[in-house]
Amino acid sequence: MWDEVTLGKRTVKQLFLSRLFGKMILKGFVKDDSPLKRYLPAVDGIKVK
Repeated sequence: MWDEVTLGKRTVKQLFLSRLFGKMILKGFVKDDSPLKRYLPAVDGIKVK
C-alpha cells in the first residue's frame, strides 16, 4: 500500500495536525541518515487490516 501512495496511484487525506506540524516533523526525519523509529503512527488509509 505504501508503494501505491509514493507512486501516486492512491491518495491519502492529510490530517489537520499534520498540516500544523508537518514541516517541523519532516525536518526532524530528514536531518540525518538514521532509520525511522519503530511504532510511529500511521494514517488509516495505509494501515493493513
